[in-house]
Parts: sequence; C-alpha cells; structure tokens
Amino acid sequence: MRACLGLIMLATCGQAQAQSPGPDRPPLVPSREASVLYRLTKAGTVPSEVRVTTRAGGSPVRIDMEDRTYMLVDQAARTMSIVIPDEQTVLDLPFQAGPQTPFQLNDRMRFTRRSPDTVAGVRCTVWDVL
Repeated sequence: MRACLGLIMLATCGQAQAQSPGPDRPPLVPSREASVLYRLTKAGTVPSEVRVTTRAGGSPVRIDMEDRTYMLVDQAARTMSIVIPDEQTVLDLPFQAGPQTPFQLNDRMRFTRRSPDTVAGVRCTVWDVL
C-alpha cells in the first residue's frame, strides 16, 4: 500500500528520543503534528488525492477529500463529523476504530523497514505497508 508511505514516514520522525518502536514496526500514531498528502491510484481509474492532518498522539484527525468534503475524527470521543460545504451539510456520527480504518496504522499490518530519509529537516525511517 504505497499511499501509506507518507504517513508512516512522518509517524516515525523524531521517535528515537520519545520511544523505541522496535525493529519490526513503526509507532502506530505520530509523535508530532503531521499533515500527509496521499496520492491514491488503482488500475483503470483516475488518481485521487486525500490529505490527512493529525495532532501528536493521533487524535483528532482531519481527512480532506478532493471535492472539498472533509471528515473530523475524534477517536477519544468516538465521534466523526462529515462536512459537505457545497451542500451546507454536517453529519455527526459515532465512530469506532477498527482494523480496516482508512489512513490509520494498526498492529495487524505488516511493515518493512526501508532506508532513512529527511523530511522537513527531521531524520525519519521509511516503512512500506503490506
């Protein structure tokens, strides 16, 4: 899942002092505020972009879609708001994170450590997600 690469890079930046993720996987939530642009591709379709912004600790999360629609997810409060500006609509829903929650890492995923990189001046570890 190449789309997850950006989030994983940012999630692991600056982790050496805060916590040791171990050799087999990165921390599952970022240690600092992060904004990641995912470029999603699927054979036979037009690529799309989704921006995910989160605070340190992973909540709340804002997920911006290409069509100006966005979601606000607060895992601690177990709430999700879907905002559709063009229709002046807000849908407030309960939220329960699970293993298939989009744009969020979980302990059921398989990770492969890649070469290090520098993002915004911070040394990071790059991970692939399977």
